[in-house]
Amino acid sequence: MYFNIPAGAIFVSLLVWAIIFVPPHIQYWKRTGHSPYLGLLVVIPVVGLISVWVLALKEWPSEHGREK
Repeated sequence: MYFNIPAGAIFVSLLVWAIIFVPPHIQYWKRTGHSPYLGLLVVIPVVGLISVWVLALKEWPSEHGREK
């Protein structure tokens, strides 16, 4: 099916989505000692998913000194 959605509505919904999801990811990357600009990768669909997995599986600074 084809839906006739105005371009302005799509732009606004993507903007709201970015405002909600980008700032937390910027904080995650800063806390791990990386550039906060890596948080912008979450906007790119496949790259954002991969970056979240990398972030989840890497060693965090708070884990130093803990036994695994």
